Amino acid sequence: MLAISTDDIDSHCKFADKLGGLDFPHLADTELAATRAYRVVNDRGNGSKRSLFVVDRDGALQLVNLAYSVGDEGQYQAIFDTLGRIP
Repeated sequence: MLAISTDDIDSHCKFADKLGGLDFPHLADTELAATRAYRVVNDRGNGSKRSLFVVDRDGALQLVNLAYSVGDEGQYQAIFDTLGRIP
């Protein structure tokens, strides 16, 4: 698992600390390279839209959610279901 955000490394560290630590890496996409590659640049052009992608080990997209909402429990289930199908 890997998380990518347009936040800087310090923000990632504070976020992880707030949650008691996270056991997966977080990358800072401050130059918006991944954000542009996945076509999720926000309307102001200075960050990313909240979105979620599940990519398998072969690089194939298994789940795309371009309107990810942290509070939507149904979206969590879709993520877990997708992860469970990946060998």
